[in-house]
Amino acid sequence: MLSSISGWFFQTDDGVPIYVSSGGLLSPARQSHGDDESAPLTMRIFMTFETSDADYIWLNDVVAFARGEAGPDGIIYRVFEMV
Repeated sequence: MLSSISGWFFQTDDGVPIYVSSGGLLSPARQSHGDDESAPLTMRIFMTFETSDADYIWLNDVVAFARGEAGPDGIIYRVFEMV
């Protein structure tokens, strides 16, 4: 199991950049895939967001939890707002 802290940008469909701060735990998914060395890496992380765009300014108040899985085509996250 590893811990990670990172920051990155994504761009919305209408071209707005959103900065994401994230951190959490990374571990191989071997618990559910046996001893398969090709099992994907799974992540359990928190996320916060930063933007100055008026349409997305509400994201600055969001704290989210995400589960991610890394595979051959990249990482897929399922993100949930903490309320």
